[in-house]
Amino acid sequence: MSFTCHTCGQPGHYARECPNATHFTDPTASDDKPMWCGECDRRTRLRDAPDGTGRPVRCQCHPLSHKPLPHHKTCPNCHVTTVSWDNSDCGKHHEAGQPMVYAGPPRVPDSEWQARSRVQASARPGGFPGGLPSPPEYPR
Repeated sequence: MSFTCHTCGQPGHYARECPNATHFTDPTASDDKPMWCGECDRRTRLRDAPDGTGRPVRCQCHPLSHKPLPHHKTCPNCHVTTVSWDNSDCGKHHEAGQPMVYAGPPRVPDSEWQARSRVQASARPGGFPGGLPSPPEYPR
């Protein structure tokens, strides 16, 4: 059975094994990805933030390290880089990359039924939810 290469048209090999494939590559095409630095993840080019929070940030060898993240914007008035959902006045922006402080309502105290169920759970024999007895290997 004879087979022909679809890349160069010569018989005797497949296109994936073509020895002439280098002649058909685009000479203007180049790999724009910078050389790997060895300090970040090779595939994603991300590393942990230097502030110790563990959030991933782009390494200097990431191809898009010079561009802001998609959810960042620059304020047209004060030119501060902030998150896209920040509509605060100038001087009160949340800076991009900084942890956000919780500004929600205070925690609501337990309702009466929650407090009662907590008391009932602690009074159950064995101390396990559902009133299961304690296993013999864990004496009280």
